[in-house]
Amino acid sequence: MVLRWSGPASQAVAFLNVATEHGATVTEETKGEELHLEFTMASSDLQELRDRVDALLVAFTTIEDSLS
Repeated sequence: MVLRWSGPASQAVAFLNVATEHGATVTEETKGEELHLEFTMASSDLQELRDRVDALLVAFTTIEDSLS
């Protein structure tokens, strides 16, 4: 599973921390003033992958809500 996010570097720190806590692999690329992040999760067990992705998405929603 791969998710991508782009935005200001100042906001990226929260997403990076949460993704790392949830076991995602993160790659970063800077383009101008934006940071592009790619979050990757893998598992041989589909239910485990769903559970991990769901937990990550809930955590990302919490971050997004705090930024608005």
